[in-house]
Amino acid sequence: MGCIPTRKSDINKPRVVTPALTSQYLNTIDQKLLSSIRNQTDFNVKCRRFKIPEPEGKIFKVDIKSLFDSVIFGSADHGNEMEVILNDYKDFISSQSFFFSNVHSVCVSNFGLEKGLIIMITVLIANKLKVEADPECPYLKIIGNQEPVIELINSWNGYSRILENLHQKYERNKFCKGLLVKTSVIIRRYENLDEQNAKKRIKYLKEIKNFSVGFFDLLKEMMQRVILFADFFNKNKDIIVQIGQTAETVKLCTCEKMVHSCYIEGTDQGLTHINN
Repeated sequence: MGCIPTRKSDINKPRVVTPALTSQYLNTIDQKLLSSIRNQTDFNVKCRRFKIPEPEGKIFKVDIKSLFDSVIFGSADHGNEMEVILNDYKDFISSQSFFFSNVHSVCVSNFGLEKGLIIMITVLIANKLKVEADPECPYLKIIGNQEPVIELINSWNGYSRILENLHQKYERNKFCKGLLVKTSVIIRRYENLDEQNAKKRIKYLKEIKNFSVGFFDLLKEMMQRVILFADFFNKNKDIIVQIGQTAETVKLCTCEKMVHSCYIEGTDQGLTHINN
């Protein structure tokens, strides 16, 4: 069963730190897969787990333009620009959730992007495809008949493209930093108004500002993790290919089957963690 895509309403929630990717980690996955094969695990059992979508935060329900009152502060453009940022965030999270759902993240403990990529690549290899790292988006060159796993591939291609596009957009465009500065100025002006309505606006403006900063940081972080993973893949390609080829011998040709054979337990023990 596929997993329902989720949308995080608060990107300031603590995120699970992804276990460090090492050759030891990959060897653990390989041994877990071999153990499942020896124990004649039934890989065809359908999984009925799914994630319940989180409700959107209040800032997605607020009339953003009204917070940047043109009568008081002279322009509604700031509100329009902030709405663009929130819509970009929703598009990004939707695409990310779709990819995570396709790699069956719901059954992976301490799931992170890197685990999802390992699952995807090993499944592609199990489907007799060749995978190579690529410096250009979508960062993986897939060679062979993609039809059996086209939704999986499309979910990654879509996610990597929106990640790259938004990362470039907010890195290069100075309007974002300027918008945050303008928002701070507007907050200070509201603070000089002794009105209950002004206090509510201050609250939401601060939330939106912090949310935007968190979104920009998230884009930088995820982009860096994709780049680092490409380097990791090149250095550990042999063992990753070996896992995929082993999976092929027992027809583990879907992410759900791969996850249930290798990732449910035992793969995270004894690993160091990274936070940079």
